[in-house]
Amino acid sequence: MNPIGVLYFIHFIFSMVISFSNLFMNVFFWHLQQDFLTIGVFNLFSVTFIFISTLTGAWFLRISGSRSTFVLSALLAFFQFFFLLVFKHFHLDFLPFLGILYGSYIGLFFISFNLYLLWFSNEKNRSFLVGLEYVISGLAQLLTPIASGMFIMIKGYQVTFFIILILLSAQVIASFFSPNLQVRSKFSKRNLFMPKDEKLLNIGFVSAAYGFFFSFIQLSFGIFIYLFLQNEFSLGSWNMFFSFLTIVTYWVVGKVLNQSNRDWLARMGMILAVVITLTLLIPSAPLFVLFNLVISVALPLLWLPVTTLHFKNMIYFSQQTKEIGMTRLMETLVFREFAIALGRIAFFLFIVIGFDVGMGFSYYLMVVLIIFLPVGMYFLHHQLEENG
Repeated sequence: MNPIGVLYFIHFIFSMVISFSNLFMNVFFWHLQQDFLTIGVFNLFSVTFIFISTLTGAWFLRISGSRSTFVLSALLAFFQFFFLLVFKHFHLDFLPFLGILYGSYIGLFFISFNLYLLWFSNEKNRSFLVGLEYVISGLAQLLTPIASGMFIMIKGYQVTFFIILILLSAQVIASFFSPNLQVRSKFSKRNLFMPKDEKLLNIGFVSAAYGFFFSFIQLSFGIFIYLFLQNEFSLGSWNMFFSFLTIVTYWVVGKVLNQSNRDWLARMGMILAVVITLTLLIPSAPLFVLFNLVISVALPLLWLPVTTLHFKNMIYFSQQTKEIGMTRLMETLVFREFAIALGRIAFFLFIVIGFDVGMGFSYYLMVVLIIFLPVGMYFLHHQLEENG
């Protein structure tokens, strides 16, 4: 079997499950108890265990190889949705447990997938492979929301959970056919959390800002806009359109992106993101829809150039050390995931501690902070670009 083909097939199933979860799980929890504390607790445990499972996955990569992390990832998600299917009226005390399972699913998957992506890519095909990753994610996000919304409206959440279990069964089987990469030398604990290299620290700050920014966008696509629409099918229909814009943008940017236009594309994404976020200072349903439409284009313009530059520097760093290159590559991947997790944790701590459903002070404080994040991301990216 073609290893790249197997990886992207697994990634497609993973993206469908994630698309459903990011969009409808928060709505499902909202139906259980209408407050952001419930949503915040689930997501806080999820994002915390994304990083913890990333560390666990790095250990598995040394002990048994990447295939085991793929298999374990899918099994944990299977157990999560099996629990939701069997226990229809579970106590909210189980929310942390469900968050742990979901976060572990994501963290274990990405630590191996990103290692594959870096290992199989080179300077010529990296932009294409990274762009293809996001196009496949976009295709899943295009199909999943409207199909899930329709199933939920007609059959309810339980039937939808059963369909997710079928998809996860396919992911488990496909994972056994994935290539097996193994990291054989020990990690440096310092490099996992605070590397000495200034370029890697730059990558860390940008990744943390992205983690916070993307967490807001994730809720904007889901529960925020649901509060205006009050309908799962309408939510799914709008998200299908948002995903279409994202797919087209990632595909176009992935095709045209090169070293000469990378900074310019990121700058355009930053400007679009800042301008459209300003509109959220006037909270209304039409402006939230407009925000989601424009950010579906702005985020790929900013993040794809940033990601390719990050991967280029991470690969360069791993090749400059005397130790085995794959080990250093793994350390940089874990550090990047650690930084993204910090941003996500900060966002959901904000949700748990102080966010209100009404458009009060905490809402405006969040929007003001969100406005500055793309600016910081771009200027740190520009600094990294200038330093080669």
